[in-house]
Amino acid sequence: MNLRSLLVFFSIAMFCLPAVRAGDKNTDSSTTKKSRKMNFKTQIISFAPLQTTEQGIGVSVGYEMGLDKKGLLALSLPAAVSFSTGNSPYANLMSPQGYGNLKRDIIGSKMFYFCPGIKFYPTSCFGKVKFAFGPSLVMAYAGQERNPVTQLHENEFTTTGPLVLGFMIANSLNISPTQHFYLAFDFGLGATYLTPRSGQDSSVISSLSQFAFKLGYRF
Repeated sequence: MNLRSLLVFFSIAMFCLPAVRAGDKNTDSSTTKKSRKMNFKTQIISFAPLQTTEQGIGVSVGYEMGLDKKGLLALSLPAAVSFSTGNSPYANLMSPQGYGNLKRDIIGSKMFYFCPGIKFYPTSCFGKVKFAFGPSLVMAYAGQERNPVTQLHENEFTTTGPLVLGFMIANSLNISPTQHFYLAFDFGLGATYLTPRSGQDSSVISSLSQFAFKLGYRF
């Protein structure tokens, strides 16, 4: 009788052991997954050593902050400076007094960008590789340019308001190899809805484009 009871108990134990192991494995996987998600923070500061725009090539800095606990939405605040490579679409936005609509494109002339936007992560921002997209407002200002005659910086070459206002849809591939290290590839396309010309009331609609390779820190 004791031997039979022992055999019955042993049989039940062998039958239940795989199920227990499977349950433990699922629990461990769930716990590890939750722990991994908790380790990835939702605030990011970044620097882009390579930033290209429709104006030229430059650099940028940025700040990102999560807006919800699930990590689906984030506020993005990038700022960039771009230097003309000789094919700027804004060469004729500002014309020197007395030169009408003279079109010129000075290599190295600066444009300052600020592009606040919202990033949407379809599968949340918690993970090593995540894709995001969303709309951004584009605001750009021009730096001073040289008078083509006197070669001096003069106020007549500057403006007091934004040269470009537009919108853009940005796409972002976000990679986090570790808990704090962050890198990303951003690409955006859009259009301007206001590009005032100096001395004119008309506006010109043109395309906007940006690409950035970012390195950052998550915290």
